[in-house]
Amino acid sequence: MRNWLIGRAGKQSVLQSGGERGIYIILVSLFIAAFFTLIGLMIDSGRLFLERAATQRAADAASLNAAWRVTDLTEPQLRTLAMQVAQDNLRLNGIAFDAVNPENDIHPVVNKAEATVTVDFSLPFRPALMEALLGQHIALEPPVVSAAAIRPLAIVIVADCSLSMLCRASGDPSPCYGDTGWTFAGSRLQAVMTAGQSFLNSLDEQHDAIAIVGFSDVAVTQRQMTTPFDKDQIKADLMMLSFGVRTNIRAGIVNAHLEFGRLLTMVGEDAYRQYAKIMVVVTDGTPDRHVARNSTLRFPSHCSVTRKQKSYIWPLLEADAAREDGIYVMTLALGEQSAVAGDPYQDVNDGKHVKPVFLRRLANDAEDAASDAPFPDGEDGRQRCVETYIEQLIRPKGEVQASVNANDLTMMVGRIWRTVRLRHTL
Repeated sequence: MRNWLIGRAGKQSVLQSGGERGIYIILVSLFIAAFFTLIGLMIDSGRLFLERAATQRAADAASLNAAWRVTDLTEPQLRTLAMQVAQDNLRLNGIAFDAVNPENDIHPVVNKAEATVTVDFSLPFRPALMEALLGQHIALEPPVVSAAAIRPLAIVIVADCSLSMLCRASGDPSPCYGDTGWTFAGSRLQAVMTAGQSFLNSLDEQHDAIAIVGFSDVAVTQRQMTTPFDKDQIKADLMMLSFGVRTNIRAGIVNAHLEFGRLLTMVGEDAYRQYAKIMVVVTDGTPDRHVARNSTLRFPSHCSVTRKQKSYIWPLLEADAAREDGIYVMTLALGEQSAVAGDPYQDVNDGKHVKPVFLRRLANDAEDAASDAPFPDGEDGRQRCVETYIEQLIRPKGEVQASVNANDLTMMVGRIWRTVRLRHTL
């Protein structure tokens, strides 16, 4: 009897042990299946993230490239451009799409009236590992949409019309005048007019706004801020700039600032906020005059400097005031660059040299820490007459372009235009 009981108990133990092993095998199998499913999900999720990011970049490139040409191409041409850029970027990133009928997957929408381009994709994502594990087809369509809108531009061209602008555009070091005296043909001022006409061609007559200011001894507003405008008329106004003797950059900036106020009055506050406001200052030399009757600023009481040094400080103060109103200041410098170590005021003034430290600070474009000149007062040099770049960080950063050869102006203006469009395409 006892042996029978022992045998029965042993048999039950074996059965229990076998049942437990069966349960463990099932649990391990479920765990392995769950593990590989999780790995598959992680790999497919990573692929989805990377592919979606590449697809989004392709959509952004397509909408931005088309938006930048919205002023000079027709709607069909813009749609073709967006479609081509999208396809090129998808191929570059190895993203599959219907190459025979790309319009099935790529959908550009253009609205020239509002200067907007929208591109969206309907590209299915196939999670290969999950399909293999589940044994069925899976197609996901993550939303990919990119919309680019060109902000209207309000531009004031502020052109140096001092006597040195009649020097040769090529940077020829010979005297600025010939046997017959000063000549306009082949001069820097003529190069400014030619480059200005090229710049005008890139603007939208219906949406952008433009004004022209010339400065020498005083500033003259050649064309008040207007929108919409006629390009041919503005080009004619540009060619009517007349020259003087001295270089009163401050007066030019003051008049330009007033033109933005004129635009605010014309279009109203809501529309004015939509404009990207740009002041482009073109000069070839050192400021040597600072009288500006229309300015409301006061000179810093702690700043004790010479009259010549005031010609530097005043334009910087006026440019800072413009930046406080959200206006970007860009500077185009023509002529040889002169840098006197330790002297931010750059007293060398021979009519042929531009001062990079001054012009960088005018545009709030710091090249490096060394270029952050303090522009100190004349008593002990401890007090700053203007803020440093670091204190200017909250204000719009401009850009400086410089060349000895004024014939490079068209190229320089093109760079400025690309910078402006890149910053102000939403």
